[in-house]
Amino acid sequence: MKPDIFMDDFERTEWGDSIYSAIGRLLTLATHFESSCRGLVGILQLKKAPHEILESPAGLKELSDTLWRHSLGRNILILAPTKDDFHHLLDNARRARNEIAHEIALGMEDQEGLERNKELFLGKIRELVLTLAEADRVVCLALTVLTHDHIPSNDFLKRYPERIAQWVCELE
Repeated sequence: MKPDIFMDDFERTEWGDSIYSAIGRLLTLATHFESSCRGLVGILQLKKAPHEILESPAGLKELSDTLWRHSLGRNILILAPTKDDFHHLLDNARRARNEIAHEIALGMEDQEGLERNKELFLGKIRELVLTLAEADRVVCLALTVLTHDHIPSNDFLKRYPERIAQWVCELE
């Protein structure tokens, strides 16, 4: 007999695999958002003091090391230091990212937990996706403008959060 604390339901079902796949896609979005924020901070720091950073390989390495040490919260404070709408958008996305990274799979360790929490989970995952996707759209657009990349159409930008929600939440 084993203590109840151990996981022991290793049954794979189509429903379970689809939920775990959605969690993986959700984690991918969360990672993308965090990485985009890090990239935006890096570009802004390079634009502010390019000579200091690029004069030596040590300067670029120091910038890179600093960017990787910064938490998402710290990067958001750099990007949006005042408590305005932009700050709240990014901070809500940070909270969503933390929930995805640390809490979303709690209670989903077995088929019974998956089935019991099905509707609650699907609603929560959609809410988290939309919160992250709204902020990701703004950060990616800023990166696009700063790097002089091709700016997507208004239609693409308008539909971006919903397209991501469909990608993450589609369970078939």
